[in-house]
Amino acid sequence: MDAAWSALTTLTDQGATDLSEQDIDQLLDHAYATEWGKRWEEEARRHRDEFTTRFLTFTDPFHDRSEFARELSEKFDSVEVLHRDDTDEYRKLTRGKNGDSLLAARLLIPLRYRQLTMYQTEFDRNLQMRLIDGEYDSTLGLRPRAERETIL
Repeated sequence: MDAAWSALTTLTDQGATDLSEQDIDQLLDHAYATEWGKRWEEEARRHRDEFTTRFLTFTDPFHDRSEFARELSEKFDSVEVLHRDDTDEYRKLTRGKNGDSLLAARLLIPLRYRQLTMYQTEFDRNLQMRLIDGEYDSTLGLRPRAERETIL
C-alpha cells in the first residue's frame, strides 16, 4: 500500500489529475523501485525458481505425479470439491465407456483448504473427491448451510 500510495502521490505532485494508460507503466516502475518492490521481485523470483525445480524438472513424463498434484494444490491453497447434490451427475459423466473426468469438470468448485471444514467436507473414496454441503445464493454464490437455530 505504501508503494502504491507513493507512486500515486508522485504522479499527482507532477500535476496529474486523472490516470491514463500511459501513467500505469510509470506507476509500476515507481512502486517496484521501492524497497518493497525489490523485496517482492526477489521473493517472486525465488518462488518461480522453486516451482520450476520442484514441479517442472522430471525425467519420466508418463509416470504418476499425483503426489505433486496434491502438493501443488496445497501451495496454491486450492482444492476442487463436488457439491453433494451433484454426485449422481458426476458419476454419470466420469464412469462407463464414454466417461471422462474432463466432462465433469464443470461441476467442480474451487475452494481454499481452510474452507473445507466450513462446508462439512467428506472424502468419497469411490469418487476420489471431496464432497461438500452448502447452499447456492444467486448473489453471493456458494454459502455454508445455515446452522439450525436452537432454543436452549
